[in-house]
Amino acid sequence: MSAASCPRRPLPALLCLLLTGATVGPLLSSSDRAEARRRRRSRRAEPPTPPPYLATARRALAAGRRERAAKVLSAARRCWLAHGTRCGFTRGEFGALSGQIDLAKGHYLAAIRALRQATTERPRDQGSWFYLGQALYRAGQKRAAVKALERAPLVGRSLAGYFLLLARAQREIGAHAAARATLDRGLIAHPRANALWREVAALFQTVGLHEGALVAARTLAKAGASAVPRIHLSVAADLRRQRQRRAAILVLEEALLLHPDDATATARLAGAYAELGQHLSAARLLARLASTSRPDVALAAAEHYRLAGASLEALRWNRRVTQARARTLQRATIYLARQQFRRATMLLRPLWRQEQLTSPLRFRLAYAAVRSGQHGLALKVLKTLRRGPFAKPSAALGRLLKRCKARPWYCR
Repeated sequence: MSAASCPRRPLPALLCLLLTGATVGPLLSSSDRAEARRRRRSRRAEPPTPPPYLATARRALAAGRRERAAKVLSAARRCWLAHGTRCGFTRGEFGALSGQIDLAKGHYLAAIRALRQATTERPRDQGSWFYLGQALYRAGQKRAAVKALERAPLVGRSLAGYFLLLARAQREIGAHAAARATLDRGLIAHPRANALWREVAALFQTVGLHEGALVAARTLAKAGASAVPRIHLSVAADLRRQRQRRAAILVLEEALLLHPDDATATARLAGAYAELGQHLSAARLLARLASTSRPDVALAAAEHYRLAGASLEALRWNRRVTQARARTLQRATIYLARQQFRRATMLLRPLWRQEQLTSPLRFRLAYAAVRSGQHGLALKVLKTLRRGPFAKPSAALGRLLKRCKARPWYCR
């Protein structure tokens, strides 16, 4: 039996050759071996069924797990470098998702690079243009952001944030008419989007139309969407900067009508009253604030009562001041206004001995000592005022002291 007569199947052929004693030759032809090698290489090069990289990364990003999304995307990148499109996604899809993850992590320049690549690969993908506009805006490239956002008009049909971002970018580059048109379209599509009404107010305020901003603020207040009168406060601040104090008071009064418990509006209205010299109105507002939510403004309330001449109310609110030194100094000032000079000196003398009085307060102490007949104390205090800005007033007070010594009834 020869080797040629053995069967071609591997195992029987090997037994046949061993039994016949023939020389073992190749069981496969050279072409068969080459084909087998090619198939083995093909199987090694062909990746297994790839996992859904981008879908997994999107779910992680939607759940707020940014680091997890970034890790999945890194695995997707390695698969792409090895196998290309056989990994189940295109270059444009990868760039779009990579840009979204960088945007969420605050890496705006990296997001811009990835999203520009995505829009180059897929120029009709409006979602990528929308995310690119966000990245450009946050990176400070507002003109480029407007151009990118304008290429994603269909996104705005379901997202009020699209109109908000586009209008804000247009307003900040000075395109006010375009911003107003964008907001009009946005409010037609999303009439209950309160953020759009706030942007309307900001646009009107930017161009100096304060009444239009207040109309938007009233709309928000009517909808119960604004717990804080931010728009009123901002408009009033603009008016005060323009020296339109009475107009600012009207705006702040309206803010308090809409939001009667707002501490900021109350404090700013009190400040506006004080600027016009209406100290009693300011004091009443601050007293109401001190009795409810801001006990720290009791000092200011007492001071405005003092300036309004209501010294008894000033003393009553002075008792609520928690800072001991501030309370003592203010009470001494109130006693001086009431011409209760001996009480004023009793309060100021210990502070003077501890060298805690400024020049104006030392002058007040000297004056109170002269008027209360404590001439020795007045002389000691006046000696500390011979130099400085109170040198001339202290010299005049010294002359008054001499007259008081010569004619005691003169100072009564």
